[in-house]
Amino acid sequence: MKERERKRILWIDVIKCICIVFIMFGHFKFIPDYMDAFWSPFCLTGFLFCSGYTFHLEMKYKIFLKKRFFQIIVPMLWMGAVIILSRLILTFNEHVSILDQIKNFFIQIRGKGDEMWFLALMFGTDALFYLIVLALKDKKKIIAFTFVLFMMSYLYSIVINIPLPWHVQMYGASCLFMAIGYSFKGKIEKIFDKYNYLITFTISFMAFLILWLVFNVFGTYKPVSFYDYGNNLLFYFAIIFFSMIALISFSKLLKCPKLIAYIGQNTLILYGLHGKLESIYETFIDKIIFTSNLFIKIILGIFGVAIITIILLGICYMINKYFPFLIGRRKEVKNNG
Repeated sequence: MKERERKRILWIDVIKCICIVFIMFGHFKFIPDYMDAFWSPFCLTGFLFCSGYTFHLEMKYKIFLKKRFFQIIVPMLWMGAVIILSRLILTFNEHVSILDQIKNFFIQIRGKGDEMWFLALMFGTDALFYLIVLALKDKKKIIAFTFVLFMMSYLYSIVINIPLPWHVQMYGASCLFMAIGYSFKGKIEKIFDKYNYLITFTISFMAFLILWLVFNVFGTYKPVSFYDYGNNLLFYFAIIFFSMIALISFSKLLKCPKLIAYIGQNTLILYGLHGKLESIYETFIDKIIFTSNLFIKIILGIFGVAIITIILLGICYMINKYFPFLIGRRKEVKNNG
């Protein structure tokens, strides 16, 4: 494996770690919606930003698609199989026939057995984004074109709003945030790095917090994620902008511990396999604890994420050491010379 391919960008791994932790925490059903609205502007957007930041055009399109197939689709297939088979053994929801589950999995319609939906979206977005970069090359043109695609996704959501297979209706929005990550690398990042990370984080986080409190906790605005546009585009871009600036600043500010880096390197496995463990944990909690206290719910959520992460990190270690092909990686070859 080439040295460049092995090299990790630590602050990118920090972003991925933060995002997956909030995703897992937010998937607990006992967490209130207004709290979910706190991290939804940046958790998935962060992954798209990181994907755009690390994107490059150094291979032919066919080779690129093959690589992404093994990195995204292969893990999606085997983790989807694990999820479906696990339901045959233990399910906490309404039973759906295995044939219907398999059909829903391959069609990938939003809300119908699409636990792996973000991986399906990432593969389609990567395939489209490669062609955009190949055709336009100039970063300003890429931003302008993907903004047009974003507006197409936005208009589709408010005029038609029919979920499409493989989440095609989201490609415009996801391409825009990949383009932002792609454009950030280089001159913009050098300008960004000239400012004090702590000051940048403090200002952007306070602006984000005020927006969240005013519009989501005390107001009537709908929660925002990269594909949920709320009820005001200005608010949509403002809260995502400040949340992403805060996320980037904090990730660059943090001296990355090995554990955080390792979680960031293995978010795909955590994303794909945490669902069933969360269902088991939620069922256990429901049987022994009856509370409406928000503080206790938060503590239970943090404790649950910690337990599930520890379990899944063991699986990550086994896969990386013995079965790296399952996540599109090569086995590390030790250099004794």
